[in-house]
Amino acid sequence: MNVTVPFKKLIIPFLDQLDFSAEETQSVNTLFKVNNKIVGYNTDRDGFGDTIREIYPRSNNPIMSRPLEGIRIFILGAGGVTSSIISALKSEGADNIILSNRTKGKANELKKQFPELEVIDWGKKPSNSNIVINTTSVGLAKEEELKIDFSDYDKNSHKNFLFYDLIYNPKETVFLKKARLRGNKTMNGKMMFLNQAKYAFNIWTNIMPEIDNDVIKLLD
Repeated sequence: MNVTVPFKKLIIPFLDQLDFSAEETQSVNTLFKVNNKIVGYNTDRDGFGDTIREIYPRSNNPIMSRPLEGIRIFILGAGGVTSSIISALKSEGADNIILSNRTKGKANELKKQFPELEVIDWGKKPSNSNIVINTTSVGLAKEEELKIDFSDYDKNSHKNFLFYDLIYNPKETVFLKKARLRGNKTMNGKMMFLNQAKYAFNIWTNIMPEIDNDVIKLLD
């Protein structure tokens, strides 16, 4: 079975065992019974990792490949999925991650888990970031938007800015629309959602399904 918010952390005490992915992130989105024990897994991590590698691919030598090394990343939100995002980014070599959350206590809890994080007050932002990721639910409602001004993050100041919103319904949140109009690259959470499902299906059946255009259209 799958587990979704707000239960990705709350489910952990009721499980017999955690896979390494769930142990690292302290977040569970997939359950599977192994030898009569309920094991928790995290497929959000690899699901997100697949999408970020579309834009920042690894080199032909995966041991030496750290495509996000030196890339400044700004994450908005500290909810149940955020630890998965951070873990995936670190696996791609990210060494400059800045986090902001409305409740600073939650952000500081993540800093205990990932000491290299830099935590800043909500409403502030770095002078520039290569990647900005919205992990909050702000944007699910029509015309709802984050009250953070990114107008100086335009294409002219840095052509490779990527704005990533984990929300995929609506397909384009206000966060993404404003980024697109500035000339930034944008991506929503649709492929992350499909990729995490792919990995969960593989855990249950030992079959890795293909995500083709027909599957993608199911979410349109």
